[in-house]
Amino acid sequence: MSRGIHLYCFARPGVLDQGDLFGIEGNDPVLALEKENVAALYSQVSLDEVPAATPSPCPLPEGRGLGEGGASPETAWLIRRVCRHAQVIEEIMKRSEVLPVRFGAVFSGPDALENLLSSRQREIAGFLDCMLAKEEWEVKGTLDSPRAEAWLLATDPVFAHRVSIMSGSLGTRYFQERRLKGDLQQQVQIHLRATMEECLQDWRATVAEFRLIQARAARNDGEVLFHGAFLVKHEQAPEFCRKVMAAAEREAARGLVLVNTGPLPPFHFCPSLEGPVP
Repeated sequence: MSRGIHLYCFARPGVLDQGDLFGIEGNDPVLALEKENVAALYSQVSLDEVPAATPSPCPLPEGRGLGEGGASPETAWLIRRVCRHAQVIEEIMKRSEVLPVRFGAVFSGPDALENLLSSRQREIAGFLDCMLAKEEWEVKGTLDSPRAEAWLLATDPVFAHRVSIMSGSLGTRYFQERRLKGDLQQQVQIHLRATMEECLQDWRATVAEFRLIQARAARNDGEVLFHGAFLVKHEQAPEFCRKVMAAAEREAARGLVLVNTGPLPPFHFCPSLEGPVP
C-alpha cells in the first residue's frame, strides 16, 4: 500500500499530545513536523484510496490534489475527509495560531513536506505572529426579494400611490403591475446595496483586516448581495458580533438577511505558499 502525507495546517510547536488527535482516515494520529518556531500538522494517508475521479490542482508544491468530488462513492469518500480535515484545523486553532491549508495537499513523504517547511519557515512564522489573538469571521448578506418589496410598498409613499391609482381594466392593470414590479426590484437593489455599504463601514471600524469574498451571486435561497471575511482581534470580537447582530435584526424586515459565522481559521488572509521563495 502506497502511503503519503496529508497536510492540515501550520501552527506553533508543542500543540499536540501524543495520540490525542486523529486524521482524515480515523486511525492515523495527527503528527507534527517542527522546525524552529513552526510546526506542520499532518497525518499519513493511503494514496491507493484516493479516487481517480477527483484530481485537482494542489495549493502547495509537490502535493496531490484530492478535488471536490464527483458522485456516489467518491462523493461520500470526499465529504467524510473534508469534514474531518476542517475539524482537525479547528481543534488546532483552539491551541495555537494557525495557517490553514485547504483540503487536498498530499505529499509523497516526509522529505517533501520538510523541504516546504524549510523553504517557507520564515514566511509561515511571520503569518502566525500576525495572527496572534486574532480570528476570522464571515458575514453573508442575502436578499429576500418578496419581503424587501413588501417593505418598500408599505413604507414608500410614491409606490403606495401608484398602487392606489391602478386601473380597473385587467389589461391596463397588468402592464402597470409589471412596471411597478420592475421599479420595485430596482429600488430594492439600490436601497439594500446602500445599506450594505453603511454596515460594512461600521463593521470595519472594529476589525484588523477585511477581504471581499463575493460581491454578488444568485443562490437558491436568494441573491447574495455581500460575502466578506473579517479578521478581528479577540477583544473586539464581541463588539463586532454585536454590531452584525444589531444590523441583522434591523434589516430583516426590509429583506436583507445577514448571517455571521465564526470564529473560523483565517483562510482568506493566508499568504500563498506557491511560487518562488520570497
